[in-house]
Amino acid sequence: MSKLLAVALTALSFTFPALSHSQTTPVWFTLNAQEGQTVTATGSITLRFGQVATTCAAHATPGACTAGAGAPAPAEWTSTKTFTPAASGATVSIVIGKAAFGNVDPDPGVKKTVQVQEQATAQKITVNGTSVTVPAQSTSYACQLSQTPATITFPNTNDGFQISSSVGITSNCKTTVTIDSVQAPGAPFSVSGFQTPFTLAPGKTQSYTAVFSPTTTGTATSKIVFASTVSSVQPLTVSLTGTGVSATQGTLAASPTTLSFGNVTVNGTKSLTATITNSGSAAVTVSAVSVSGTGFSLTSVKTPLTLAVKQSAQLTVTFKPTANSSASGTLAITSNASNKSLAVPLSGTGGQHSVTLSWSDSGSGIAGYNIYRSTVSGGSYSKVNNATVVPTKYTDSAVTSGTTYYYVITATAPSGAESSFSNQISAKVP
Repeated sequence: MSKLLAVALTALSFTFPALSHSQTTPVWFTLNAQEGQTVTATGSITLRFGQVATTCAAHATPGACTAGAGAPAPAEWTSTKTFTPAASGATVSIVIGKAAFGNVDPDPGVKKTVQVQEQATAQKITVNGTSVTVPAQSTSYACQLSQTPATITFPNTNDGFQISSSVGITSNCKTTVTIDSVQAPGAPFSVSGFQTPFTLAPGKTQSYTAVFSPTTTGTATSKIVFASTVSSVQPLTVSLTGTGVSATQGTLAASPTTLSFGNVTVNGTKSLTATITNSGSAAVTVSAVSVSGTGFSLTSVKTPLTLAVKQSAQLTVTFKPTANSSASGTLAITSNASNKSLAVPLSGTGGQHSVTLSWSDSGSGIAGYNIYRSTVSGGSYSKVNNATVVPTKYTDSAVTSGTTYYYVITATAPSGAESSFSNQISAKVP
């Protein structure tokens, strides 16, 4: 038989705390980085891995997408991931690639980069050691404009010439935006390829050309600012850098192009000279001269050294080997010539010279022989052996490179009596 249970409910009341929240749409800063490069940050950093929106003829070929026929490729990114240093005050490094994002590749076959989520304050990071500033996010911005590369650095350009770079800005806004304000960079930079105002649909790119036309030597910097009157669109600032160089420069050449010392006696010395000549159309200032390599040294050279057009200077290098072995080195010349670094290879081998003597004697009662040597023909002679030489052969290893020696020999009897000098022979050490 079942037993009924009576349950009495008492009135309950719950008080929930008031909830309030504000949500800011994340703003992403696109890095000009490549897979395999390293992003380093001090403190936590939030990234996503993928590509910006574009139109591609094909995705199968690795490399930058080529605009043309084909379906638009939307911006494709992995899920957001935050990387945090292991300890307070330390840095965190991330190698760009799918391995850092759970082995997720949002678009296989296409080169990708990363975007950094902007924070309330600017972030200082590096990409392969190059400093990059990620701007602070304004809470009033709902979307932003981006550009790859985010900055434009022109190669060194001769004064009076110009070089251009084709780039484009992209909108990540959900609706079409109008860019009605472009701050031009000013000389020696210029931009072309668009007229203001122009519109950007979501994910679309506006191409343009930046030009660097230096008229003086030195480094110039400027910026282009793209902005919309719609306050929710974050302006885009593009930094420009270029260096103008003199169209006329000197050029250094060395003669001979290598210095080969050959075989040099251990602890002996040999010197060779290289002549450097300014074969260009402007004066050259040599700022440093040095040698490297075991046993090589440089005769003192006072720098800076200025060479006028067609003028030459001689640089003397000495090789003093300390062991029986080969050695190599470099004579290095640093200057403001078009070839800023000129290298002259050095080579040499340390060795020990010797003179080997042999003779015959038909006499009897000979106990041994003594060997005498002089650097002057006819003497005076000095004995070079310490003990009586028994065989009719002797090797003199205590010789100096480049010296001519004169030898005579005497025979000794068991009693110690010594014969007169033999005929003299000479030997020139290489």
